[in-house]
Amino acid sequence: MLVEKVEKENLNIVFVYTTCSNKEEARSIGLACIEKKLAVCCDSWEVNSMYPWKGVLQEVGQYMVTLTTEKRLSSQLIEFVGAI
Repeated sequence: MLVEKVEKENLNIVFVYTTCSNKEEARSIGLACIEKKLAVCCDSWEVNSMYPWKGVLQEVGQYMVTLTTEKRLSSQLIEFVGAI
């Protein structure tokens, strides 16, 4: 699972984002992060993704998940999401 973060300049807010296969997984990830107090908000929405895989263009439906957290918690959040 690819997890990345985006920092807001001069603020203590960081957005960590990833994709998952369905709405239930997106909700589960968001809820777990909020319950662990690693994120204060989770936004998710359906996206269509295209990428080459072994020389063949793939088109799949996924859910984008954006987690909002404090900068000091971002490494822990990324590690937690990566382990799910």
